[in-house]
Amino acid sequence: MAGLTLTCMEHIHQAWSLTILNALLGMIFLLFLFAILIIQVFKPGGVTAHRIRGAIVVYLLMGGMWSFFYYVVALTIPHAFNWPEGVAGGDQQQVQQMLTYFSFTTLTTTGFGDVTPAIPLTRTLAMFEALAGQLYLVITLARLVSLAIVCPNPGSNPEG
Repeated sequence: MAGLTLTCMEHIHQAWSLTILNALLGMIFLLFLFAILIIQVFKPGGVTAHRIRGAIVVYLLMGGMWSFFYYVVALTIPHAFNWPEGVAGGDQQQVQQMLTYFSFTTLTTTGFGDVTPAIPLTRTLAMFEALAGQLYLVITLARLVSLAIVCPNPGSNPEG
């Protein structure tokens, strides 16, 4: 409810501080969801379709959280990113969309290079996001495989 109220106030008053507060609130909300889901994904028990879907959602939440973080940095530090031609740095909606795109290309280590970090802080953040994205995939895959070995599906027949 607070996020909806802030979004409405942001559109009415168009204040920079409301935009940052709204982005921080969105990031905190995603962090809360992330924490709940990561506990569910890595808890003991068998591998189920719910656990696999939860692991995918956690990965997507990571990209969303990083995009909010980049957005706050872009709002507070001018020229923190190099934009492709045609992107207006003053258009906050376009900046947020480009940073979401940047976040997911960084998380997956695709990195097309059209949006690039321009200062040491944003370069470091992008490096940590790429590492987090790859480590999450490796750790999650290892955990799910080990759970499948230790707790096989009770409905499956291992002998044939």
